[in-house]
Amino acid sequence: MKTLTELNSKWWYRLLKVLYIILALIILGVSIALIVVSNAPEFDNKASYVQCDDGRTFPVDKIGMYSDFVDSYNDRNFRTWCATTLVEENGVQKLKPINGFVPDEKNFTFVAKETARNWMGTIGYSVIALVVVLLLSELLRRMFYYITLGSIRPKRQ
Repeated sequence: MKTLTELNSKWWYRLLKVLYIILALIILGVSIALIVVSNAPEFDNKASYVQCDDGRTFPVDKIGMYSDFVDSYNDRNFRTWCATTLVEENGVQKLKPINGFVPDEKNFTFVAKETARNWMGTIGYSVIALVVVLLLSELLRRMFYYITLGSIRPKRQ
């Protein structure tokens, strides 16, 4: 075999071309999926807050809350915050229940904010991934031609 025409007449070469294209598309798809996931919006604890039913708000960035999931511990804390007020007695600040108790039902709304998706980074890295996959696949193709046909640019006829 010395030309691409002879190589194209072989069934295994046509199968290899199909597998080659499928593999390149899978690698490109996985790369872009990883880029999209890594640039996804994230929970913003500095902008998120607890809104009490009486209108008061409390920021959540100071308590180390790093997801928008309110677990039972934070739920109890938020209910306590919204059911108490800070008063000063004899020079000491204390939490005093507003209605005399901390309610068992929810008395707050948790407002979770997210950062915006970095679309420019997502598109830019996707284009870079596309170029890298195309360059590597072309390099692999040329290496195959050199091994099988003895030339990086084989003749057609």
